[in-house]
Amino acid sequence: MTSATGRLPLPIKLSHGLGSVALGVKEAGLTTFFMIYYNQVLGFDPRVVSLVLIGAMFVDALVDPLIGRLSDATRSRFGRRLPWLYIAPLPMAIAWTLLWISPDILDHSVVGLALNVIAVRLLVSACEIPSISLVAELTRDYDERTTLMRFRFLFGWIGGLATTALAYGYFLRSPDPDSNGLLDPAGYGAFGLFGAAMILISTIGSALGQHRHIVAQPGRAAAPQHGASMLGDIALAFRNPAFVALASGALFVIASYATSIAATNYLMLYVWRLTDSQLSWYPAGSPSRCSVPSCSSAGRTGGSASAIPRSRACSRAPRSAFCPTPRATSAGGPNSAAGRR
Repeated sequence: MTSATGRLPLPIKLSHGLGSVALGVKEAGLTTFFMIYYNQVLGFDPRVVSLVLIGAMFVDALVDPLIGRLSDATRSRFGRRLPWLYIAPLPMAIAWTLLWISPDILDHSVVGLALNVIAVRLLVSACEIPSISLVAELTRDYDERTTLMRFRFLFGWIGGLATTALAYGYFLRSPDPDSNGLLDPAGYGAFGLFGAAMILISTIGSALGQHRHIVAQPGRAAAPQHGASMLGDIALAFRNPAFVALASGALFVIASYATSIAATNYLMLYVWRLTDSQLSWYPAGSPSRCSVPSCSSAGRTGGSASAIPRSRACSRAPRSAFCPTPRATSAGGPNSAAGRR
């Protein structure tokens, strides 16, 4: 039985999961520290910072289907996905670094900030979408695909948790006991450089770990690029009442989630008045909020777990700042990798 239908080697699963560390770093930075840094440390209007985040999210949502289509249509001797995973990490790491130490920050350049946030989100998508599309190309087995997604979730959670824990416990600790490190601009530059290194190493390491296995697979014909067809598919989706209801609900959930996480630092600083030492313990409470039930056993035939639908069993894991929500694949059309079984 080949890896297309049988069990994948553990190193491939680990390498694949490693690629989601970049998403965890991005989620931790933008949801937990971005608002308090730009508002309380640099003096930006919080309404402006919120609009920048929302605007970047909408741009990202519009461009993601295009990235998926371009990834499907990529032709190279390394396949369709690996070129993206080798090219995008370096500019993504640079954009992430500039977000925390950009020279435009001192000028309060809103346009520069908006372009920087948009660049970060799009470059993360340029890595995450091709990476997650590999799930359907690595194996045809449903349980193995579910296992790959569990590894992605695990590594994304580890990346976000490690970034947050080191930020509170090391990078954003002030040497002055009478001041709070969250309000000290000195630590954010090192925090940005650390995140950039995590993004670069994890994404390229993931691609290298899967390289030989992916190149050895039979070649797949690249999907043709149909810009008008892609826009038509998007328009068709928005004419579906169920999709509109789902997308609208997701929008409110994401807005609530991001607002609550961003407000946590304000509460800890100005309501509870926690010190740096006390703040360093805050990430320790996150693992209990990120317990993930076993999804591979749910829905198997011939067992007691078969009474539990897979979609229900796999949707029970709560989200937090350290639990990035897995990105949807580029399965918008019949030519996308995730759309094929």
